[in-house]
Amino acid sequence: MERVEVLDMSRRNRCTRIVTTLLLIAGLTALGCGRQQPGDGRAQQPRPVAVTPAPVPVQVQAVEPEPVTVVEPEPVLVAEPIEPVNLLAAATEASKRGDCATALRYVHKYRTEQTDNIMLRIREAGLANDCGQPQRAIDLLIHLDPNTRAMEPVTAALADAYLMTNRPGKAAMTWELRYIVDKTAWEAAIHASTSWLEADVYSTALWWYEQARKAAPNSPEVVMLSAVFEPEDSDG
Repeated sequence: MERVEVLDMSRRNRCTRIVTTLLLIAGLTALGCGRQQPGDGRAQQPRPVAVTPAPVPVQVQAVEPEPVTVVEPEPVLVAEPIEPVNLLAAATEASKRGDCATALRYVHKYRTEQTDNIMLRIREAGLANDCGQPQRAIDLLIHLDPNTRAMEPVTAALADAYLMTNRPGKAAMTWELRYIVDKTAWEAAIHASTSWLEADVYSTALWWYEQARKAAPNSPEVVMLSAVFEPEDSDG
């Protein structure tokens, strides 16, 4: 009886071990289903790898240099002097203090407003001579008509300008014109004579001296010139 019980127990233990072993095998088999078994004929698929494309070379274009602009400095603005209201009076004051350049500028400005004023033209010419600008005086007077050039102040300013530019013959002819227009202007004959002497034209100087002597024989100017043309008479 006891032997039969032992045999039954032994069978039960074997069955239990068999069942346990089968369960273990089934579990291992289940775990291995998700793996690729060695020797599997299917090729292993490669894992996709992201490939970064090569950078496209950048073409660098040549850049033309920008032209260099030289900026000139702005000129310094100098305020113009305030002109006096009375230009003629200001010119006279400037002339008195010896500032002939300022006097000439004032007269010129005033004359440009009155182009037909002959006296302003004469005054500007005289100031031009005083300032050492004789050619300016000549340009102001030479184109006047003969009768106007024969006026004493015009003749004097024009003749002085010719003498200053070393043209005594021109100065002499300027005085001759005055005498021709006005025969009473015997002083013009004196000036013509002395100018021809300076030009070394003795015969013409003598002729004009004689015209002056006929018009004013006792004048101091004629007496002085007589010492040049009539030295014996002056000694007597």
